[in-house]
Formats: sequence, structure tokens, C-alpha cells
Amino acid sequence: IRPSTSPYSAPILFVGKKDGTLRMCIDYRGLNATTIKNRYPLPRVDDLLDKLKGSAYFSSIDLQQGYNQIHIEASDIPKTAFRTPFGHFEYTVLSFGLTNAPATFQAVMDRMFRPYIDRFVVCYLDDILVYSKTREEHLEHLKLVLEVLRREQMFAKRAKCFWAQPQVEYLGHIVSATGVKMDPRKVAVVRDWPVPQNLQELRKFLGLTNYFRKFIKQYSVLAAPLTNLTRKGAFISLESWTSECQQAFEELKRVVADDITLAFPDHSLPFLVELFSDASIYGSGAVLLQEGRPIAFTSKKFSGAETRYTTGEQELLAVIHALKEWRCYLEGRPFTLKTDHKPLTFLQSVPTLNRRQARWMEFLARFDCVWEHIAGRSNIADALSRHPSLHAAILAAPVLRPRSTESPLSVDLAKRLKTAYASDPWFATPENVESLRRQNGLWLQTEGSVTRIVVPNDDALRRDILARFHEDPLAGHPGSTWLVELVRRSFWWPRLVTDAENFVRTCSSCQRNKALSGKGRGLLQPLPVPDAPWESVSMDFVVALPKTEGGYNSVLVMVDRLTKMVHLAPCTSSCTAEQTARLFFDNVVRMHGVPKNVVSDRGSQFRSKFWEALCKLVGMRVNLSTAYHPSDGQTERTNRTLGDMLRNFAGRTPLVWDTFLTAAEFALNNAVNRSTGQSPFFLNYGFHPALPVWRELEVNVPAAKTFAKSFLSRMTDAKSCLDAAQQRA
Repeated sequence: IRPSTSPYSAPILFVGKKDGTLRMCIDYRGLNATTIKNRYPLPRVDDLLDKLKGSAYFSSIDLQQGYNQIHIEASDIPKTAFRTPFGHFEYTVLSFGLTNAPATFQAVMDRMFRPYIDRFVVCYLDDILVYSKTREEHLEHLKLVLEVLRREQMFAKRAKCFWAQPQVEYLGHIVSATGVKMDPRKVAVVRDWPVPQNLQELRKFLGLTNYFRKFIKQYSVLAAPLTNLTRKGAFISLESWTSECQQAFEELKRVVADDITLAFPDHSLPFLVELFSDASIYGSGAVLLQEGRPIAFTSKKFSGAETRYTTGEQELLAVIHALKEWRCYLEGRPFTLKTDHKPLTFLQSVPTLNRRQARWMEFLARFDCVWEHIAGRSNIADALSRHPSLHAAILAAPVLRPRSTESPLSVDLAKRLKTAYASDPWFATPENVESLRRQNGLWLQTEGSVTRIVVPNDDALRRDILARFHEDPLAGHPGSTWLVELVRRSFWWPRLVTDAENFVRTCSSCQRNKALSGKGRGLLQPLPVPDAPWESVSMDFVVALPKTEGGYNSVLVMVDRLTKMVHLAPCTSSCTAEQTARLFFDNVVRMHGVPKNVVSDRGSQFRSKFWEALCKLVGMRVNLSTAYHPSDGQTERTNRTLGDMLRNFAGRTPLVWDTFLTAAEFALNNAVNRSTGQSPFFLNYGFHPALPVWRELEVNVPAAKTFAKSFLSRMTDAKSCLDAAQQRA
């Protein structure tokens, strides 16, 4: 600045900065009102973040008072004059507060870095981000960027620059190779925000949470009671703050603290749009996904007129809003649109439309989308979509917390964890726990949207956790791979895989009951993989078992060929075709509907006229295979595993092995299948079942204790049998 004799004069004020110093601000409202506006566009923050896909190293550069590094034309300098108690001054460089300052500065940055923009550099005003896939590549990129800054005589603030980091803060977000999440510092501000006392405080709160709305499922619906208060005359006094407003306020703070990580969009992969509107009185929302990971959430609050739309129109309105929001991702490329409102899937065949619906349909015609109906109100928790990307269809995985972590942690284990934290120096170092968060005295790690408890360096504690999962009756002494999967649903520590392998290797029960693998009978001739769960079912009998008190000596095994989920039904070796059909309808059709085809061997039940006629009547196709040339190798392996389990158990308890079937079915369905990489239970329902390891509660009801003891006793007897079969190579 320099002394001025300009006829212009603007007042000043001071505001605090993050580092505790003061920033002088000038009230240029009068000057700005008469200034011809520079319409140079500022980039959208979301567009900048989308460029970071595939990057693993990041450097953020913040320029030292960036605006002040741009010189002003001599003829315009007098217009910047301002008055102070110490005299009249004017700027010779660009000043904060001038209406054209952002556009001018952005144009300069774009010109400087034009050869590198969107290749390995993005700029938003004075915030520069350099991103690269490898460290070597990143160092080369940094040299080019710093050379540009040196050539242009632009200076950075060293204390606010971060170099070659796996994750950095950029524009209020934390970016890393896994995606983008909210800045924990801003999350903490929201979490600690006091109840608004007036309209101004409420607007500040909504302004901050609105910045993160793409991370929040159905933000508009959650915030509706609060946004309604911003209407003229709605927030007159604290009496306007109702219990509904308080509930919405607390819920918004909670969901912001959930720390969801959004993936970067990959334009080489297909997109999926899933609605979760449920026609609420407030609005609707949607999620954009790729391979089961959320890219963004969006929501729309219904206007007064829209609240009077029919349910179908509100659902269609949600579609229109989602497509407008994500048009840059979806237009010109095929994608899938899922909804639980089935009439929407028949839109193309509706003979008559009103004017509003016709306008919406005209907009929809621009997009190449395939409609899919989600059975029931499953939202994004639907377990499976379409083959071939099984893992991509587990829509719940990145959004829903595993059910097992929702169960109450035992008081004893929680106390041991807190004690171990205090004696582990690793947790006392701020750099180590920077990526963690603390809740109720426990350190938590978030990967995607799955939150796990971090276990401190205590060998006895870690071994006890492994034992709880390995020896749990509903787990059945799993092998190391399955054990790691079970533990990782709730816990994490370094060397978990190694510890699990050592634990299983030293388990005496596992060593006693480990089975040997037999030789195969030649190449399998596999059937085509089904397109959906329970579309194709394999049926087989496990026979020659001891006769139980109930008269059973066989088991009918029904397996979904896609997810490998198993249903077991005790029966006799003389089971007729009609009896087999009843068991099939009671266990499969009742739960999952009629499959398209059934695969079985050439047993008499499946070659009978009754079975053939029944399949024709209900629309099932029958595929028969021979005993030594099975068509479905995965189901054959499941049947062999189950047969080993049943015969092992029946050999020890010949009269009551049928009571073991419930435990066997649960254990098999909760085990990670090698071919799918997930447990059948998770693939069907979208969450992991809670295990009794968490139900450590004392009760004084003898009948309940007796029932639980009897059930867990049967599960305990199943341990070695399941392990022996599961460990087969």
C-alpha cells in the first residue's frame, strides 16, 4: 500500500485468522456496486476432486497472501483507496474484497499452469494441489510446478504447504488414494456446535453442513425441520425450536460425524444410481455408486406443491433431480437406475401422461439407463445385483456398518482395551492417531465406511480376541483366512493375518480334527453362472447317516449356486419325489421364490414323472448330472464339506445329529466362500450376523439359560466337525 490522495475512500475492519493474527478487510461495497463484473468462471470443487482418481501422492501449496501478488493497473489504483485513523492509503496490488479479485486471480492461475491443469495440477484461487500416481512421478511434477512459481515470481507460505503426502487437506476435504472425506476439523466444529439461539446462528450451522451434503444420505430430508425455520417469521423466539428441530439438529451432527469416505469416479466403470426416496413428506434422495462404493449422495426437499404429488410422481421427481445433479457423469453413457417403486420400471410403456410427466420423460430420453426394481425397501442394503461383478453388487458394504459391530461390546473387553491403550506408547504420539478417532474411550479406524476398533500392542489381549472368534460356537473353529475375515469386521491391528495363522496353527482342536483331501475325479464341466441369487439351485442328498430318534437317516441339501447359501432339511433315504418337493418348497420357495432351474443328480426322486410335471407347472427347468461328472463343482464341494461335517458329528451322537443341522447351516452360511470372497449370509442380506460372543449378559431366568445352554452346547459339538471339513484343500 501507499499514501493516497484519491477521491475514493472505503472503511476498514479487522477479522481473526486461523493462526491468531488479524486480517484487514476493506468494505468495498460502494466500489463493487459500480464495477463492471468479470465473469471468468471459478472451478467447481467437486470437479477438481474428481480429477484425483488413481493418485497416491499429493502436495498442497498455499500462496502467501495470493491476491497481493497480483499488480493492479496504474489507472485503477486510486479506486482501491481506504481510510484509517493513521491516514488515507491505496493498494498497488489486488486486494481482498474487490468484486473482480477472485475471477482475476483464477484467470492468472489458469494461465500460469495451463499446460499442467487437469494432468497433475488443480487450482482453486491460491490453493494448488499436485497429484501423482507414483513418488518418482510426483517429484517430477513438483519440479515443474515450482519452476512455474519461480518464473512468475509467486511465493508460497511454507508453513501451509505439504509435500508428497499420502493424504492432504484440500478445500475443506481430506483426499487420499481411497477417496475423499470431510475434514475432521470441520467435523469437530459441527459436532460441538451449540443449539442455535436465533436465525443467524441457525443459518451458519446449515451453511456449514450444506457444504458436506454430498457425504450425507438424504440431507434435505434430515435438515427439513431446520430449513423450514429459515422462512420469514418462522424463527421468532426459542419457542419456535421444537423437539422435531432438536432431533433433526442432533441427527445432522451425528451423520456428519460418521466420517463417510466417497470414492473418486472412474469413467471406465459403469455407474449405478439408486433411489431411497420412500415418498416422505419432506423429500427424497439418491446415491451414485461404482462397484458398490458411493461416489456421492444427493437429496431434494419437496416444495409445497411437490408434497401434493402422487407417490409415483414424487419417486420420478427424485430420479429427475438425481440425473440433473449427476448429468456430467451419466449423460452419453449407459448406467443402471435402481428403485424400489416398481411402477417406475414400466414408464416406457405408459400410454398416457400428463404435461408434467411428459416433460420429465422428455428429459429422461437423453439418458441411456436400464431400470431395475429392488424387491422391498432394501435401499442400498440390497445384497446382490447382477453377475458378473459379485463384489460390485454388494451395495451395502461401503455404506452400512457391519451388524456385528452394532452389538454391545462386552464390558470386560472394553475395560481391557482402555487399560492397554494407556500402556501402549504408540497411542500417545499425535502423528500416529491423526487418522483415527476416539469414541467412548476406544480408538477407531475407518476404512471406507467400515469402522473398526484398533487393538493396542498387548499379546494376551489380541490372543483373547482371536480366541473369542475362533472358539465361538457359531463360528466353528474357522481356518486362518476365515478367522481374519471375522475379526476384521470389528477389530484391526498390525500383523493380524500373521497372528491369526499362528493361532490356528497352535489350536489343539484344529490339529486333532483336520481332515485330509482326497483326489479329484477329473475336470469339472461347469454350468453358466446364474444372474441373480436363488435363480439356480443345486439339490443333493447326504445319505447313510445313523437313524435318529426322529427316524431321519439322510439330509436334503439345497444350495444357491450364485451365493452358495445352504438350506438343510432332515429326511429319510426312502424320501419320495412328493416329499422332496415339499421340503424344497418349505425351505427354498417359501424364502426365495421359484428358481429358474434346479441342478441335481439322477436320483429316482428327480427322474420321477411327479417331479418332472411339477417343475413344468411352476416354470422350473431341470438339469441332471452324473455322479462322477458333476456339472457344478462349487456345489459339489459344498456337499462334500457338509457330508464330512454330518458324518463326523453323527458318529459321536448318532441319535440326535438332526439337532445339529441348524448350527451346521448357520456356520456354513457365515463362512467366507473361496469362489465369491464373501460369506453367503452377507451376499444374501447385505450385513454380517451378530455372534453370541457379544451377548455376555447375566440373566435370572432359568428357562432362558437352559435353552441357550442347550443350543450353544450343540454349536460347540459342531466346532471340530465344521473345522475338519472347512480345512480341506
